[in-house]
Amino acid sequence: MPKFRGEYPAFEVTIESRARFDTEERARRVVTYLLAHPRFAPDRFGTYDPLQRLSAKRIEEVIELVMNRTGQELDPERVLSRVFFERTRPPRCDYTVRWDRLPHVAFSPSFYNVECVFVQDAMQLREWMTFVFGLLHLHEAWYAAFALQEESSQKHEITYKMQLVGGKVIEHTTAAGIHLEHGIPGVYWGNYFGPFYVNWFGREKFETLPCVEKRWLDTGGIFFTTAPTPFDWDTPEARQL
Repeated sequence: MPKFRGEYPAFEVTIESRARFDTEERARRVVTYLLAHPRFAPDRFGTYDPLQRLSAKRIEEVIELVMNRTGQELDPERVLSRVFFERTRPPRCDYTVRWDRLPHVAFSPSFYNVECVFVQDAMQLREWMTFVFGLLHLHEAWYAAFALQEESSQKHEITYKMQLVGGKVIEHTTAAGIHLEHGIPGVYWGNYFGPFYVNWFGREKFETLPCVEKRWLDTGGIFFTTAPTPFDWDTPEARQL
């Protein structure tokens, strides 16, 4: 599996959905969307390293990978599709587009990351957010988290020490978190709750929710932030809010 995370400080978006891209129409829609945004369009793709160069001649191949058509027809045990995309030009981006055949898992996480230096500029942050809001619609997102890699790591990684036989001490880091089917993973700089959660919690609770920015999207969901920028996520004001 390609190891993008950690290669450069990133602003991460995790989208949780139950959508499947197992038809040509749906797979083409998401691939076309990625390529239709020159600022963030990937130039490499694949299911493992090394990723292949993405060109106009290979779009149909990309769509086939997203659909996982062969896996569906020939291997009933292959229950997911996971395709990696990378943009090697500035701004650097990496995406993991994933769907799982239910009910093997309750939700499928897809990941869209951009180098954090890009979103330091307010206009560029808005440009990235507009791009991602379109992805929320394509994924029929139930929930999404928007956070710097640093925020995500501090909220989801535990480091501990282990003493081996002989006295040597080694340090381990492991990820911790909550699966969406059991609870909301956390509160981040940016948070999206889809129509299900809006209806479940009640729209009036979101209407009175204390936050910095609040936007009702045409998906029927709501996006809100806890700080003016992603880089202010750890301020006392943001923590109290």
